[in-house]
Amino acid sequence: MKKVVLFFLLAMLAVSVVSAEDINLGKFPLGEWLDTNYDAYWVFESDNIMIKQNGAVVFDFKDQVENFKLEATMAGEVEMKFSCDEAGRDYTISNKMGSTDITLMFKRDDGVDYSVNMKRQ
Repeated sequence: MKKVVLFFLLAMLAVSVVSAEDINLGKFPLGEWLDTNYDAYWVFESDNIMIKQNGAVVFDFKDQVENFKLEATMAGEVEMKFSCDEAGRDYTISNKMGSTDITLMFKRDDGVDYSVNMKRQ
């Protein structure tokens, strides 16, 4: 019986490791920010991140985020990092303490590093 319980617990642990991570933005500011290069709004909710254009959701990160990290840096920023296989990108989004702007960074499909400062809407 103990072996069955141990096997079950190990199986559950393995499943949790390979599944997408939950998004928990903690102290990261919530709301909408405009990426003026793409006329797209990045929407940060307490448990989700979405991209909207013309009021419609064009990408929803719910249940698609992996390697999610949220941490304070020595430079006085709150930095969020995560990857998304569906989008094929690794993202870094940072917010300087006391600022309403955030900076979005990722590598574009053409291999060019993309960085944009986004204003809160």
